[in-house]
Amino acid sequence: MKGFNFDGYRLIVECRESDLVEYLGRQIPKIYGEDNCIVTRDYIFAKGTVPVILCAHMDTVFSKPPETVLYDPKQELIWSPEGIGGDDRNGIYTILKIISGREKDKLPSVLFTTQEEKGCIGARKAAKPLKAKVGGINFAIQIDRQGSTDAVFYQCKNREFIDYICSFGYKETPGSRTDICEVCPEWDIAGVNFSCGYIHNHTEKEIVNVKDMFQTINMIEKILDDDGNKKHFPFVVKSTTKTKEEKGGGAKGNVSKLLTDDEDSDSFPDGTFPDTPNTDDALLIAMFGDKK
Repeated sequence: MKGFNFDGYRLIVECRESDLVEYLGRQIPKIYGEDNCIVTRDYIFAKGTVPVILCAHMDTVFSKPPETVLYDPKQELIWSPEGIGGDDRNGIYTILKIISGREKDKLPSVLFTTQEEKGCIGARKAAKPLKAKVGGINFAIQIDRQGSTDAVFYQCKNREFIDYICSFGYKETPGSRTDICEVCPEWDIAGVNFSCGYIHNHTEKEIVNVKDMFQTINMIEKILDDDGNKKHFPFVVKSTTKTKEEKGGGAKGNVSKLLTDDEDSDSFPDGTFPDTPNTDDALLIAMFGDKK
């Protein structure tokens, strides 16, 4: 995939949560400026100029990072026998890729949280302290959903916002809970969780589809450059009446199929061991340019 930095992606999935907290806590202020950032052990926040905030969580369900990361560039798939942790390292990579290619006056705000998989703990700790800092942010985009075109709005029932987001090609899909469920009501902004190219999450059979991840990257770029993001979309509480999809159907058909019809979905595709990863500074330069 053109523009895909596999060494950078592999370093992200090979990090422990604490490593990412330390790494992003150093690097994000270099991009946004120290005065525009808040770095804690529970979350990292940076205020941008585009009135949208991008969110991802730094933990995974696995107790330790994968030791073997496999990449098939022909199929554009990544996986690990120990579990790749695309949920939510895809979200981390997506945000870093987006901000690495934008000018300083076109950066979105960002929020990286800890312990989402244990109950959105980092987001809950961020919600009230950041409330005074998020003025001017019109809506939130979480990058933390399986598949390729899902858009999950949870308890936010702002129909104008839903229609705006779905106009970019996403499909409204029911979901359970993630970090924006904590911060959006507190900040009175609408929020959506986007698919970012993984399937079989929370299992060792998880597979990352690079093409689908980049589809999300490109779509978010369009939203960040769209004049429609200048409108404030408030958080509107969802009706307690369940929709037809939530009662039984769902949007499983939205998940892109990564394997061909004659492949066994319980098996891994063939692949090769990747090369030696970049150093920390090389990753910084590769993803952000030399901005020390």
